[in-house]
Amino acid sequence: MEELEKHAENLQILIQKAAEKTIPKRKASSRSKPWWNDHISEQRKALSREKNRWKKSRIEENHK
Repeated sequence: MEELEKHAENLQILIQKAAEKTIPKRKASSRSKPWWNDHISEQRKALSREKNRWKKSRIEENHK
């Protein structure tokens, strides 16, 4: 059983070292949002486009 635990510990150390070498580290800032993703970015862009289109149509209606 001791041998199995030693192998498990060695495996854990190897996995940790491999992860440290290959997984990029990111620094979290006070403004970072870990839940933000590309889908949300696309939705925000679409919302902004539609809002701008709506504002422009409102201004054009007032000038007619």
